[in-house]
Amino acid sequence: MKEYLSDLDIQALIDDELSPREAEHVHALIQQQEWAQQRYEELKEQKKLLKNYYQKIQH
Repeated sequence: MKEYLSDLDIQALIDDELSPREAEHVHALIQQQEWAQQRYEELKEQKKLLKNYYQKIQH
């Protein structure tokens, strides 16, 4: 497995696009890098806001 982390890796993790093994690896890499921890939190919040927005406009 790769030892570097990209924004796309974090996005794939949040979107549940990784295998359990890949997800575990990406989580471990996130914990090692402050920028990745911050980006993970930002993307999680963004996904939550988008989900809430689309739920509201569909009703």
